[in-house]
Amino acid sequence: MSSYPATTRAEAAPVVGGPAPIICRSARSADIPALIELGARFHAESRYKALPYDRGALRARLEDAVVRPMDHFVAVADEAGALVGVLAGLLTAFPFAPVPIAIDACFYVRPDRRGVPAARHLLAMFESWARERGAACVLLGVTSGVADERAIRLYQRLGYQLTGAILGKGV
Repeated sequence: MSSYPATTRAEAAPVVGGPAPIICRSARSADIPALIELGARFHAESRYKALPYDRGALRARLEDAVVRPMDHFVAVADEAGALVGVLAGLLTAFPFAPVPIAIDACFYVRPDRRGVPAARHLLAMFESWARERGAACVLLGVTSGVADERAIRLYQRLGYQLTGAILGKGV
């Protein structure tokens, strides 16, 4: 597939690139255990691995997000029943402007599935979801230390521009 139309939350997007087709779709409640395991992989690979990984807290957040699709977004890349990627985001607003903006909370694709179109398809779904909800823009953070430069290059190829930086310091 050389071009990919934006999908809505309910549509599935087939992705070619592995031993089985990867389907990008909205997350379901039944996906939560697998999302928690995928989150553990992300956590172990990220700069946040020194922080505790609280499966119960993540479960509660995912349960809330999956049942609130108007202001929360969770989509997965599903390869023959195994989740290989996730993009979670939400609507918020700038404190100075009462217009919605969409931000990502977590965007992760397993290392063995990076380079296939799954990330682009998940992002297209997120953009479509944001557009349907009247978001003025989509803002993506790159802070995890997981292939940061690669993620920035992907985002820039898809039309995103660097608009600042996030600096961190332990306290």
